[in-house]
Amino acid sequence: MKIIILIFIILLSQCATSSNNISSRHQIQEFSQTRPYNKDNWFYCGTDLEHHHFITRIGGNTIVFIIPKNEISLARTTKLPPPGVIEVQQIYPDKNFSFGDEVFEWYYNPSK
Repeated sequence: MKIIILIFIILLSQCATSSNNISSRHQIQEFSQTRPYNKDNWFYCGTDLEHHHFITRIGGNTIVFIIPKNEISLARTTKLPPPGVIEVQQIYPDKNFSFGDEVFEWYYNPSK
């Protein structure tokens, strides 16, 4: 039980997000292209009524990108779960937002 709590605290401390992360398709693609070393480290979190939610990790920091739905057509979408530990799917912004094979659990709270 103590190990589970410790893991949860570590996840919480590493996953800071902000509601000021509304971006555009162009911004996320430019960010990805200027950091080719990070190309395999992008993940799709889900889609709410108006936005697609994505995260990437650089240097131990989580960066959130929230993009209006009308700017990106994804091969498939999933409803954004409530804040907490969610399943995220690898995605490639530089390859027209095609999905990769990696799937992880991640703590995500877009309203923080």
